[in-house]
Amino acid sequence: MSHLVCPLCGKNAPLSTLDPESQPLDLRTVSFRGLGRGKGFAVNEKVSIMGDEEYTPIIAERIEKLFKFFVDKGEIYVPIITPNVELYAKQIEEHKRQISERDFKIHSLSKSLDEITEESEIDKRVDYIIRESLELENARSHLTADEDGWYMALSPKPSEIEYYLFLIMPELPGKLKERLLLHVRRDGNPIFYDFMLKHFPRRQSIMERLFEIDNKDTFEVLDRFGRQCVHIFKPIYYPEFASNSISFEDLKRLVKSAKEHIRDPEYIIKDFLELKFPQRLKLPYRGEDSNQ
Repeated sequence: MSHLVCPLCGKNAPLSTLDPESQPLDLRTVSFRGLGRGKGFAVNEKVSIMGDEEYTPIIAERIEKLFKFFVDKGEIYVPIITPNVELYAKQIEEHKRQISERDFKIHSLSKSLDEITEESEIDKRVDYIIRESLELENARSHLTADEDGWYMALSPKPSEIEYYLFLIMPELPGKLKERLLLHVRRDGNPIFYDFMLKHFPRRQSIMERLFEIDNKDTFEVLDRFGRQCVHIFKPIYYPEFASNSISFEDLKRLVKSAKEHIRDPEYIIKDFLELKFPQRLKLPYRGEDSNQ
């Protein structure tokens, strides 16, 4: 064996000249020029034809077949990639955990946003109720302010502010009523604040109405003869104010209605109680005779 037959071109080449590492990775053509009579030839020019449309496809196809041949003969090793099932399972679990954390964070942020929005809406309604009270008689003398906002101060003698608050308080949902009470100063009339504003029974909800659930409160007072009596207040049902929330439009109608009652020259708080709360009962205190 002295020569190697090239599988590409079929030419015979001496084995002694086999040195593929010294050859460039390119597809080139060579032209020669004569050196004169009897002197032979010399390389004139080397040109790369890699990527041409004529020779490159032919040689590429042949090399592809040679590669497959060497693989089939086991002379070229092509590794078979096997999936790392354990690694992929860990990656999948990690992605699920990240997705779960993301969903929990989104849920928490959404809940926080709803709470902030609700608090903001409540503050807006409280601000509206206080601002609307400025139209009442001597209202400005009952308003004070500090770094936390405006406050409505009660007075020993009931005024339009007290009547205004009394008319709207039973119609307000719980959270709004609590927030509004934070902006009412009770020092001037603590009894009115406790009995007629804070603990006065709210309107019955639809569910309470359907199931006939009691919603009442009792107050111990002195009658005009100085006798101690118990007043039981049980509010009637009004569907327009039976929800757990109140829209701005409903609040505007409520405030407007309260002002109209106060501006009525025939308005008397006692008569209003009888009209607004017809189920009010006046009972003797501690078993006294109701006919006395």
